[in-house]
Amino acid sequence: MKSFYTLLACALCTASAWAQTHQVTFEVNMANETVAASGVYLAGGADFGVPGTNPMTDDDGDGIYSITVELPDGYSGYYAFTNGLCPDWSCKESLVGQPCGDPANYNDRYIENVTSDTTLSTCFAQCSTDGTCSAPADPVDVTFQVDMSTTAVVGPIYITGLAIDNWCGNCVEMTDGDGDGVYDVTLELEPGGYEYRYNNGGWDGQEELTPDMDAACTLTTGTFTNRIVTIEGGVTADTLDVVCFSECVECSGDPVEPSTSDVTFSVDLSNEAILGPIYITGNTIDNWCGTCVEMLDDDADGVYTVTVALGMGNHEFKYNNGGWDGQEMLDPVEDAECTLTTDGFTNRLITVSDTLALEVPEVCFNSCAACEPASVEELSTWEFDVVPSVTDGLFTVRFGRTAGDASRMTVHRIDGGLVQELNIPAGSEVLTFDASAWEAGIYLIHCASPLNGGVQRLIKIQ
Repeated sequence: MKSFYTLLACALCTASAWAQTHQVTFEVNMANETVAASGVYLAGGADFGVPGTNPMTDDDGDGIYSITVELPDGYSGYYAFTNGLCPDWSCKESLVGQPCGDPANYNDRYIENVTSDTTLSTCFAQCSTDGTCSAPADPVDVTFQVDMSTTAVVGPIYITGLAIDNWCGNCVEMTDGDGDGVYDVTLELEPGGYEYRYNNGGWDGQEELTPDMDAACTLTTGTFTNRIVTIEGGVTADTLDVVCFSECVECSGDPVEPSTSDVTFSVDLSNEAILGPIYITGNTIDNWCGTCVEMLDDDADGVYTVTVALGMGNHEFKYNNGGWDGQEMLDPVEDAECTLTTDGFTNRLITVSDTLALEVPEVCFNSCAACEPASVEELSTWEFDVVPSVTDGLFTVRFGRTAGDASRMTVHRIDGGLVQELNIPAGSEVLTFDASAWEAGIYLIHCASPLNGGVQRLIKIQ
């Protein structure tokens, strides 16, 4: 009988041990983050679900979010924090290259062998164990370079990654300005680890990287093998070495003949006063020279054409009437159907997707549409003066004739950046402007009505 009670007690002890659980409190300091309106969450691993399953709270408003969960004795498992409610995990903290992120398990954190009530305190996207956060470092301008000279280019070349474009795949385009087959792009990134890859035309042309052969420059997370780079702080810029597409090193194979298309451009200036030779300019055409690639009107019909060999991808360009002083002034809203606006610069845009000859539809200068015919009397240049032409503040625009309906004035820097635009009130003869806040430099003032226009230069001094 005594043996029976002894066995029963041992069984009860064993059952109690099996049933024992512990309260585990997870705390994450969000001092370096702008907390999403949807909140902060504990997620990941096999037990903590997707963002939204385990909301964390900051009851005292000190920026430290916490949640307490009950875990069985001896529990081990993976977890992570998310800043927001993101089904695609785009708001998950990045621990790439950090010691507390396991690359074999999506760079999640790991808790091992829970044997008592425990509090885990850390910082979002950092590995501290006391809940403190290191001050964020200044961002670095990082230049990525990939050599496509041994690969048949089938479209625009892109860089993609979680922190770059949320793995969009075709959102951040790289360019080959000098035509040497090396594509590059500069991105502003905070110091830390980043996974990324290059795409040739999009996801159908993604790099083929393997965990073994490309281990020197990649990180394999689950079934995904991506490039990895660690950006060090303390510098303002960093240029990564040129690597071959789908390799960790420079290209060594025979170059592939670049895939190009003969692209014919046509622009109608029959409604414009010709100020000089007509040019086409663009990064992939003449490196924005502005006066290097001339267009010709062989039949004197007012339509100027030129054929240029361009590689696969997107190409920004514009037409110049006589040079940069007579550049097109395209509107980001009114001309949105044929333009791309980046950092205040509005340029025309085409996409070359194969090697077949391409004829870009004929357009009217300064427009996305074809020209409407105008009478000879209507084609005179709109004469106006800018007084004074050199100023440190106020200047006036004096029209040779009163402004009619639908007249417009734009002011651009000499490099094409838009400074000011306005509708000219009908009947105006003189307008006064204050340029005291403008930077010193050369500005182009363009006044235009539906049928004519003119350009004057203003020099702003300090």
